[in-house]
Amino acid sequence: MPRYNVVPALMATQHPDSATKYFSASEEVEEAVQDLAPLELNGYGCDEKMIDYEGKLTPFLQPKWITRRMYELYRERLIPEKDFILTIRAPSADLEAIDRQLLALLSGILANIESERLYNAQVVKYIIHPMTSNVRSLIAVQRRLNKLLNLAREELGLAREEDIDVIPLIEDVRIMFNLDAFIHCYRIGLSNMLGLYRDSLRVLIGKSDAALAYGHLPSVLGIKVSLWKLHELSEKEGIAIYPILGAGALPFRGHLSPLNASNYVKEYAGYHTVTLQSGFRFDFRKEDVINAIQILSTHVGARPNDPGDIDRIRSISRLLTERYLEAILPSMKLISKIADLMPRRRERLGRALYGRNLTSVAHFVSNRLRHVLTRTQIVLPRAIRYTAALYTMGIPPSFIGTGRGLRDLKSDADLVLDAYPSLRDDLNFDAQFLCLDIARECLPPKSFKLIEEDCTYLFDLFGITAAPLPEYHDVLIEIHKRLSKGLSIEGLVTKTGQIRGSLG
Repeated sequence: MPRYNVVPALMATQHPDSATKYFSASEEVEEAVQDLAPLELNGYGCDEKMIDYEGKLTPFLQPKWITRRMYELYRERLIPEKDFILTIRAPSADLEAIDRQLLALLSGILANIESERLYNAQVVKYIIHPMTSNVRSLIAVQRRLNKLLNLAREELGLAREEDIDVIPLIEDVRIMFNLDAFIHCYRIGLSNMLGLYRDSLRVLIGKSDAALAYGHLPSVLGIKVSLWKLHELSEKEGIAIYPILGAGALPFRGHLSPLNASNYVKEYAGYHTVTLQSGFRFDFRKEDVINAIQILSTHVGARPNDPGDIDRIRSISRLLTERYLEAILPSMKLISKIADLMPRRRERLGRALYGRNLTSVAHFVSNRLRHVLTRTQIVLPRAIRYTAALYTMGIPPSFIGTGRGLRDLKSDADLVLDAYPSLRDDLNFDAQFLCLDIARECLPPKSFKLIEEDCTYLFDLFGITAAPLPEYHDVLIEIHKRLSKGLSIEGLVTKTGQIRGSLG
């Protein structure tokens, strides 16, 4: 067990992927209370709530407000550390101003001061560090946390001497393939530089940004390798590691939806915690959500699947990444333009202030593509808006690069199909939203030709029929009529998201 004897299974998040609901920052307190409330009280029964400051305009007193509201409503019934915790996703100081990170760290400490006063317990025990690319950044966050904790004990009345731990959020396929070495170095760094020994760790592995940068198949394979690498490291070094899987409801972002929970628990065995994002909670019938929660909870801590020859999988993933990028790069400006028109579901910073780039991917691909990626400074949309934009253009992004990649792998394709048995089901799901006639009108000819090749090969390989839902297809046609006239498409995009079961 971890140091706090708590391994939360269900982490409700503040992702802006719901097609049904918009949440202002002021509404997020009551949302958190509903997420943490028991199922029998019409809540979602989650035992962890992520408060998100990564590129988001979350009030810095929000964790304190949630703590107080939980006490007002549930007092002795739900106790921090025993029944629920709050976890802060802080901004990366490498990508946002360091003052925003410090304020996010302080927000968790202020919530702990409040929870000590109300419960004599700590409500915040973990800080998530996003877009983790090196151990140095993790050590720096832990050092800043320790300094703020000492200040809070001296000046603000914090009583306990307990640490708050940093959870690395791994969203880079390159790191996923070497995650055991990365985490080993992190533990050594904590010990040597800060005198902290950790015999248990939580690690968050994210699907969305890995897919955004590397493509669908490499991100799936990277997660599977990560889970196995952490399992091996745990056995080798005698430490407890509790993986958290971050995934959205649509296949490109992980296909963790209430209607796919039974597939998900088999496909990604080895998790201890899953993120229940906004689309999962609010875009499906409540009874389906509850049923899925029960399935997810009963499969916590299963042995991960052995992915097989990891060196071959790494080489395979390089080729798959290249096939994905070849189709995406000629269309990136257009995709970004459409992404900026997608409905907003949370109060966030703009893409220019907190976008993603392809710097890390440049070190994973061939020299030819590396030259293209390093020559042009591409700022990607956030993953949810990117995914929504591609669906709006008629292309579920799970198809992009997948067909040509499997075709070019030849006999090695069997390794991918063995490692990812749900691929056919995921593509069948997405085929409902594949509208090649619309994509042909939207995309540059080079991109469309490559994506059409992807689809043709996959149709033949899996026996998939391209038959978009008639209502969905009609709404997409209307969206593009309105786009051509410069009219708003927000309401129509929302409608397509509701049909899919998530905005993006």
